[in-house]
Amino acid sequence: MVRTLPADVQALLRERIGSYEQLQILLQLFEDRRAWSAQALAAHLRLSAALISDALAALVARGLVAAGCELPEPDYRYASGRHDAAVAGLAKAYQEQPLAVVRMLTELSIERVRADALRAFADAFLFRRGK
Repeated sequence: MVRTLPADVQALLRERIGSYEQLQILLQLFEDRRAWSAQALAAHLRLSAALISDALAALVARGLVAAGCELPEPDYRYASGRHDAAVAGLAKAYQEQPLAVVRMLTELSIERVRADALRAFADAFLFRRGK
């Protein structure tokens, strides 16, 4: 039987993690605190560079990952701070009950798709004045 996820983990998933790729990257950076290049993460996680790049950009924008200034390619690290307890809880929950975490991510993705579809449908009925 799958237990429910802690409230802080649910909030983290709902508010800051938008995809399975983001989850994998966040957990990797949290567990291994060294600096990673996008290319190294792609190779380690066996994901495409494009997916890694998009996921990293989202995690940086949400304050979970910090981007360094290494040239020719920036490096990325887990951004320690106010989300440490929730990310630690997420790592524990994913280790103990990965299905519950993936199920919640899937449900949240479906909710976002439905909301976007409803918004697009409603926008189709707006009358706009010509210029």
